[in-house]
Amino acid sequence: MNGSESGFNSSFRRRYIKLSSYRNYYGLLDSANAACGFCGKKIAVFAHSLPNKNEPPKQIFYGCGERCGQIPFYRVDFIDKKVLTTLKEKITTIFPPPSRLSSRKMKKVISAFEQLEHLKKKRSELSSQLPQAGANIKQLIEDIEEVDKKIEDTKQLYTAENPNPSDSPLFYPFWATDEEEQIMGLPLAYKREIFWSLITRVRLFTTYLILRTPYFRAVEEPEEREITSSTFAVNLSAHKMPSRSFKR
Repeated sequence: MNGSESGFNSSFRRRYIKLSSYRNYYGLLDSANAACGFCGKKIAVFAHSLPNKNEPPKQIFYGCGERCGQIPFYRVDFIDKKVLTTLKEKITTIFPPPSRLSSRKMKKVISAFEQLEHLKKKRSELSSQLPQAGANIKQLIEDIEEVDKKIEDTKQLYTAENPNPSDSPLFYPFWATDEEEQIMGLPLAYKREIFWSLITRVRLFTTYLILRTPYFRAVEEPEEREITSSTFAVNLSAHKMPSRSFKR
């Protein structure tokens, strides 16, 4: 199995319900920078049933947001695992590990992302009260501003001026996790931050992904490392194959 369901028949495509990412993200490619490689429309997340608070959909899929029929529906967990393990391989091949990596530092970063999730939910709840705030609107706005400040303060725990994977605190948990299941067990907010800090564009085709990054074409110089943009493919077939690089 390659994690996909045939999506070329129009009646079959209509079985899929598009999920809104207005309040919740479902995977790595749930972004405006991920598009169908054929029609160019945004990649969307689909399910066979609508989610509810107590029971989210058992299986969710990536597919063309316009259901153009050129690409199949791929399971979100299948593609996310393929992409993250490929990025892990490339990072550990090109860059040296952090010089002072510790479990305490890793837990600090993960804790920051868990706190961010809590703060973002709180902000969403407060914002939803604005239309009916009435006389309390001033206090409500102050509460939202306070949450915004806490969000920015929390981000400082993993933000670094140097985005190099060897130096940035953001990458500590990524370096410390070796197994595929460990990587997939990291918080979704963290995995999305890692992914979109490395990848600037994604195009999904029938059997592969094309990803663009400014990091993975590295040239060693005597005094510095020059990193330029490159594009590479992640194969989505059933059998593991090396990813191809398309230098531009």
